[in-house]
Amino acid sequence: MQEIKNVLSIDMDYVMAPCIQLYNRMVGPIFDDLKEDFDDREVGYYGTRMKEFWDYMDDELCCSRFFMFDNTKYEDIKNLLSSKLKGMNDSKVYFGKEHDSILTFLCGDINKKDYVYNIYNVDHHHDIYYQDTARDRIENFACAGLAEWGWYLYDFGKLNKFYWIKNKESHYPFKDIEDESEFCNLYDYENVTDLEDIFFDYIFVCKSEYYVPPKYHFLFDSIKSLAETILNTKLLVDNTSYCDGRTRFPAGW
Repeated sequence: MQEIKNVLSIDMDYVMAPCIQLYNRMVGPIFDDLKEDFDDREVGYYGTRMKEFWDYMDDELCCSRFFMFDNTKYEDIKNLLSSKLKGMNDSKVYFGKEHDSILTFLCGDINKKDYVYNIYNVDHHHDIYYQDTARDRIENFACAGLAEWGWYLYDFGKLNKFYWIKNKESHYPFKDIEDESEFCNLYDYENVTDLEDIFFDYIFVCKSEYYVPPKYHFLFDSIKSLAETILNTKLLVDNTSYCDGRTRFPAGW
C-alpha cells in the first residue's frame, strides 16, 4: 500500500533570480570546457575545477560584481523553514551539495520503499529533465543527475504530484510534461509564502554550487545553522559531487 508524503525541496539558486539568467547565458560554454574531464578523476577534483571556474569568472570576466541575490526570497525561505522545522525529527531533514542528492534521501532508504511523494520544488529550475538524452538515461540505465531528478521519481513510480515554485525569469518545461497527471498542477503555487499552510513530512535543501557564486555560499550555511539550532543537532551535508549523473535504483526495487 503506497503512502503519500509531502516533501519541501529548496534549491538555493532560487534566491539568485536577479542575475541567474545573465549567468546562464555567459558561463555555459566556459563550464562545459572545464567539466569535460570531470568523470574518472580523483576525489576532490570537481571542487578544484569549480574553484577554477569561479576564479575565471572573477579574474578574467570581472563578473562577480554583477552577481546579486534576492533578499526577500531568502527571508521567505528562512521564515518558512523556521515554521516547518519546529517539532521535526532530524531524520526528516537532509542537506546536499547538489540537487540530485534528494534521490539518496527519498529513494535510498528501504523504510521509504512504499512512499510516493508530493514534491514542492522551490527552485529556479524545474529539474524534471531538459534533454531527451537525460530522460533516456533514466529510463534505460536509472542514471540521473542534478537536472533530471524529477523524471527519475516519475519513471520509478515514486512521484504523486510535482509542484514548481519558480522565479518569473525561470524557463518553462516542455508542454508534453504538463499533460502527465503528476505534473498537471505544476504552477499551483507561485510564491514560497503560498506553502505556509502545507504540512511537510520531509525537507531537503541543496547548496547548488554550480549556480550560486562562492561569495553567497554563506546563505546555505546560514540556513543549515538555522536548522541545526531548531533541531538541536548537527546536520551533515551530502557532499557527493555531480558528474553527469549516477546510476541507482530505489531501495527495495
